[in-house]
Amino acid sequence: LGIAHAVSLCREFAGSEPFVVYLGDNVLHRGITRFVSDFAASGAAASVVLKEVDDPSAFGVARMDGERMTAVVEKPSVPPSHLAVTGVYAFTPAVFTVIAGQTASARGELEIADSINGLIAAGHRVDATITSDDWIDTGKMDDILAANRIVLAGLVGGAGPGTLAARGIDPRARLQDCQVIGPCVIGPGAVLRKCIIGPHVAIGADCRLEDVTIANAIVMERAHLANCPGIADSMIGRDAVVCGVPAGSRLTLGDHSRIEGLA
Repeated sequence: LGIAHAVSLCREFAGSEPFVVYLGDNVLHRGITRFVSDFAASGAAASVVLKEVDDPSAFGVARMDGERMTAVVEKPSVPPSHLAVTGVYAFTPAVFTVIAGQTASARGELEIADSINGLIAAGHRVDATITSDDWIDTGKMDDILAANRIVLAGLVGGAGPGTLAARGIDPRARLQDCQVIGPCVIGPGAVLRKCIIGPHVAIGADCRLEDVTIANAIVMERAHLANCPGIADSMIGRDAVVCGVPAGSRLTLGDHSRIEGLA
């Protein structure tokens, strides 16, 4: 019934403490540690993270008066600024009272933008932090792959000298006759044979890959790939099976999918 409804469900859990809401399809490259500590020391009733974007009409957008945010406008046709609300919020329990008095929007949801505006209308202080960090709203596969590249770059370097763990390869993974071109991560229990992996590949736990060349891709847990000479720009779900697809394949496969080609 909307993000504000979801927030309201944690009222008993949060009790009298401040809390953070971080929408799971958002990635902020350097995390939110500084944002949280600043909020804890601020005395504000809420705080939001904003990011300047080229086309803000697809987001909630901040209306600003100097450095002070005066309102959030949801997906405006004429945006009041280029500052998009990223989906990272901090609240005190004051927000629960506001949500309890909200009515559903035209799309039938309790909007978090209305909660923030309600706090402002009630005289509460709402802070805004404008971030310069990379921010990706991972609504589409290309966005998720972009987020994967950013996260991998921050976690591991290339495939040069160093321990398996330092190169992003879990020591419980087994690799035979493989080339790893970083940055990559390979999860525990994964078994790879005669593969070229990377760059920008994340392979989940307990995957099996044999005779596979793959780049810029996410392979989730327990997937099985074999005889694939060139997969790129792809997402492969949990327990999926991919065999014999030709070079140049670009795949988007959900969990438990199966695809067999003639390569």
